[in-house]
Amino acid sequence: MRLVFALYPFLLLLFYPLSLRASSLYNLVVNIDTHKSKVTGRAEFIPDYTGYVTFYTEGLNIVEASPLPLEKTGGSVVISGEKGKPIVIVYEGLFGNSIDERNVVLLDQWYPFVDDLSFYNLTVRLPRGFKAVSEAEAVRSYNEGGYHVFEFGFPYPLEKIHLIASKEFRVKWKQYKGINIYTYFLREEHRLSEDYIEYTRRYIDRYEDVLYKFPYKRLSIVEVNLPVGCSAPTLIVFGKKVLNLPFIVETSLGHEILHQWFGNYIYVNPKGGNWAEGITTYLADHLYEELKGRGWEYRKALLVKYNSYAGGKREFPLNGFRVPRDNMSRAIGYGKSAMVFHMLIKTVGGRIFYSSLRDLIVEGRFKRVSWDDIRVVFERRYGGDLSWFFKQWLYRVGAPEIGIENVGLKIHKGKFRLTFDVVQKGDVYRLLIPISIYFSDGKGITKLIESSTRSERFTFYLEDEPLRIVVDENYDIFRKLSTDEFPPVISRVLGKEKLYFILPESGESRERCAYIAGFFTGKGKETILKVPEEFSFKEMKSSSFVVCDGENPLVKRLFGKVGFPDAGFSIVVRRNPWNEDEVVAILQGKSKLEAELGFRKLLHLDKYSSLSFNSGENVYSKVEESMRGISIKVRDPVRVLQVSLAGNLESIVNAVKDKKIIYIGERHDQYAHHVAQLNIIKSLYGEGRKVAIGMEMFQKPFQYVIDDYIEGKIDEVEFLRQTEYFKRWGFDYNLYKPIMDFAREKRIPVVALNIDSSVVKKVAQGGIESLAEEERKYLPSQMDFSVKGYRERLKRIFSGHPEVGGNQFEFFLQAQIIWDEYMAESIDGFLRENRDYQMVVLAGSEHVKYGWGIPKRVLRRNGYDYSIILLDEEPDIGIGDYILYPEKIEALGSPELGILVVKEDNGLKVSGFKEESIARSSGLRVGDIIISFDGYPVRDFDDLKIALFYKDRGSVAKVRFLRDGKERVAEIVF
Repeated sequence: MRLVFALYPFLLLLFYPLSLRASSLYNLVVNIDTHKSKVTGRAEFIPDYTGYVTFYTEGLNIVEASPLPLEKTGGSVVISGEKGKPIVIVYEGLFGNSIDERNVVLLDQWYPFVDDLSFYNLTVRLPRGFKAVSEAEAVRSYNEGGYHVFEFGFPYPLEKIHLIASKEFRVKWKQYKGINIYTYFLREEHRLSEDYIEYTRRYIDRYEDVLYKFPYKRLSIVEVNLPVGCSAPTLIVFGKKVLNLPFIVETSLGHEILHQWFGNYIYVNPKGGNWAEGITTYLADHLYEELKGRGWEYRKALLVKYNSYAGGKREFPLNGFRVPRDNMSRAIGYGKSAMVFHMLIKTVGGRIFYSSLRDLIVEGRFKRVSWDDIRVVFERRYGGDLSWFFKQWLYRVGAPEIGIENVGLKIHKGKFRLTFDVVQKGDVYRLLIPISIYFSDGKGITKLIESSTRSERFTFYLEDEPLRIVVDENYDIFRKLSTDEFPPVISRVLGKEKLYFILPESGESRERCAYIAGFFTGKGKETILKVPEEFSFKEMKSSSFVVCDGENPLVKRLFGKVGFPDAGFSIVVRRNPWNEDEVVAILQGKSKLEAELGFRKLLHLDKYSSLSFNSGENVYSKVEESMRGISIKVRDPVRVLQVSLAGNLESIVNAVKDKKIIYIGERHDQYAHHVAQLNIIKSLYGEGRKVAIGMEMFQKPFQYVIDDYIEGKIDEVEFLRQTEYFKRWGFDYNLYKPIMDFAREKRIPVVALNIDSSVVKKVAQGGIESLAEEERKYLPSQMDFSVKGYRERLKRIFSGHPEVGGNQFEFFLQAQIIWDEYMAESIDGFLRENRDYQMVVLAGSEHVKYGWGIPKRVLRRNGYDYSIILLDEEPDIGIGDYILYPEKIEALGSPELGILVVKEDNGLKVSGFKEESIARSSGLRVGDIIISFDGYPVRDFDDLKIALFYKDRGSVAKVRFLRDGKERVAEIVF
């Protein structure tokens, strides 16, 4: 097979400027055998220096080399070169994945590559019918025998060359501003050519306006069948699937065109780090969003990626970025780099920024440019030192962490004096921080403050009342995101180096999930498979993890229930309820194939919190809301209550009567609250409604006793004794007696809502893991630990006890959620079995405020509409639907003895006295054992409380007790 070189002298004389002739010359002639997927080539490299030349030849067979190689390995050949003297290598290679009968796509490692800027001349011999494209400003083609020969000439130094050819190409051409714009699209996509050419013209206009004239006289946009994409001088390559996406002309096309200036006109000096991806991302992808008013969202997305994938031992500084190899390197090389350019424009100003870029393009054309070269150009235009800026962003690993502490507000000389500390929690950076202050009228101002110390106090005097401070709400600083800003997204799962994968206990679902788990195993990632019972609270609290199958018991224990669309494969990412710095991903897949097809797409859609796929096609996506900027409350806005809207009890009942569930929050010891509750129940009953009363005061194991009492099968004494009312609830039964009397009279069902108190107490002391297997049977089937407002409110309550440390808050939270979930389950259980009833729920206000405790947990189970009525609460947005303010009623409660007792085998032993004790003044002493009260045997605490319940104040009672083994009697006057 004959190799042709006749074109080279013509190209050299016609195109190569004298000022650029110092670079080496690379003449390459290749023959493509499409039937055998084979390349045969002759490379002639003429160095412009004397020294060793390394040719990278991985995958190639070197047939002949002259001079002879000094060193030859499987991936390279080293030859001693002399300035101006040719080095010739004849080679061949098989490219089964890149060459077939109709297409040729040769992008990398298809010829002996020299990592040096060189003038390239390329001659290609192909079967007739092919159209070929490569880096070129001049192309000559002709037929020779049964073949078609293409000669590509480019008059400037190149880093490397590419070759693409196809029999399917439909070529379209238009000239604009002296630039020949070509599209080489396959038959099916030829219809897109007009759009691509038109958008190319727009991008050329845009970037010529702010940068410099388009570098070349030719630009070819080329389609290939492979899933690849790249940009080279005069050449942009898109894979078939990408080319067809409707948004590519508005995003990726502009990005690749901008690369014609950055990366393909001024090259990257790899020894100083790759800056080109950052500036291109900033002035293309980011700019397009900025023009739509969404620049802050794009910048936040860059920070989300960085915060997801970077960090840990594998992270490297920005000047260490060369090429994108994984998600972390992209987060640094694209995201962090783009943010550096954004901060640079904020530092020097827009005019100096673009003037400096124009200087850089003019001075750096066809040279390898480093970050240091960029610094020098910018310093010259800026007229000041920028080494501090480049040093902190290029050479440090990580990102600054900013916070606001010690916020204070006082009136001083007629103005609002706002003070706060700006703190940097990690390494200290020199930062220009935007601080937005919002006022009661909704308007705000933004102040720029400079921070370069660990902590610095700032003071502002303001005319208007400030309500909120927001730090960096437009994401102008490259930094770590605060917990509230960092949404639970898929990238946070994929970015973990260690990931627990929680499988179902058994069955087909377990096998499918174990298969899915394999997709999460990647380079440097440790995936640990466990079943729910093996997954400890310590592991759960300290990590992010994946739970497979929405019916997995762990999902129900953490979130109660997670809804999925009816799809082949879905993923939902939530915050870890036990550690908001971590996340939990829940997967649902109908089959292994659906999971595999969905997971392939998921990797490119990692900015979402929820995704669903059918046969690999994305059918649903969502990003969970997160805070914009670091937001700190200064003070609450003024709350307004329109008194003219106040109603009476009748109007409230009329408003809520059609609700399936009516929650009435109480303070247990306020008799007026219980009178109001009873009046609401009576009004509903009076309208002929089937009403049930759900009561926190009774525990579910005693439901049968309540039923017997309501039906008249047992009397009140037996009811109080068998429900262990005084031992398990403790409040004076006079508070609830009128309600129970009415229910008994009208045969209204009373539902015990509460869990066995011993279970809650044990969890509060040692957590769920402290429960024995038998005790765990009492746990509700669903538990949602992810309600943020609920957690924060409980933490505020708990923080009032600083002496309690360790895991005690987690245990306290577990106990409270078990309590509320159990009551929610009890309500739902009754209404499922009695669908024609509505229920009035009587519970402590803390269980129903804001709906966090019981109401929304019932709603999650059955979707029933509800209303919340509170009593004597401070108004607040969302606290409830109605607040009643009944006049206080004094009640005569049951008399008390004023003693502390301990149960003994033969009665109750007196262990102490309250400050004012009738029993002590009547002659009882510590150590006495009470055995009867007014003739009723006293075996335990409930016996004594029941006996006291039936005594009136002013009455007399005889207490029989043992002292020193002798029986005695004391007369007590109440």
